[in-house]
Amino acid sequence: MKKENFTNLSIDELTHKRQTLKQELYNLTYQRKSGRVDKPNLFSKHRKDIARIETQLTRLRKVENDASK
Repeated sequence: MKKENFTNLSIDELTHKRQTLKQELYNLTYQRKSGRVDKPNLFSKHRKDIARIETQLTRLRKVENDASK
């Protein structure tokens, strides 16, 4: 996903998306160990998407904390 796709999501939606991607990454890792990965490019794609989500979550939480002060 592109960065723009994550900017419009709420914290709960981003958290859910992060969990989903982490589960998919875990499943891919399991498939790699058994030697039957169909799309090996998904490893880097999911890792990058998780990092984008983490960045957006940090930004949203910082804005939320600054607003509450």
